[in-house]
Amino acid sequence: MLAMGATTMEEGNVLVVADLFLDGRWPHGDVEYVYAPGNVWTVGAAFWALGPSVLVERLVGLAYRALLIWGLYRLARPWGRGTATVAALTTWVLLAPFGLFAYPWLCGLALLCAGTALVIDGGARRSTAVGAGLLGLAVFHQVVLGPAVLVVLGTEAWQTTRARRRRLATGLAGGLS
Repeated sequence: MLAMGATTMEEGNVLVVADLFLDGRWPHGDVEYVYAPGNVWTVGAAFWALGPSVLVERLVGLAYRALLIWGLYRLARPWGRGTATVAALTTWVLLAPFGLFAYPWLCGLALLCAGTALVIDGGARRSTAVGAGLLGLAVFHQVVLGPAVLVVLGTEAWQTTRARRRRLATGLAGGLS
């Protein structure tokens, strides 16, 4: 999966736009790009650190999948470790045929799942703010996930303490900025 050439137009778009981003061209301003800019910035940062290549882009895609599987495992954990493990393995089996490229939708979904898991499990701890930050980043990667983020944060803010609401707001502001 890591060694194959770029296989789809979507992957080519991510590779080219992220590389152009390193040259100072902005998505939506200088280069046409159909998704929110978060994925370009993420892949562009990886290109800056490790050099532009299909392998680096696929490693970013692998990180997206790992975050999604971790988030789903964490969400399913209240039903037992066995159920959570089956959920994680099923997710991998369903995602494997699509390859490892850094698809923006997958990153948004991964950030949404991981952020939701941290917000729900966070209590009054710092992980609440981290989870809200991941939810803000989910919107930065896929704007259409905004309503889902509002549902998660709205229900949590509705039934919690003022200190926890501050953590949720601080994390969301950090993720969106």
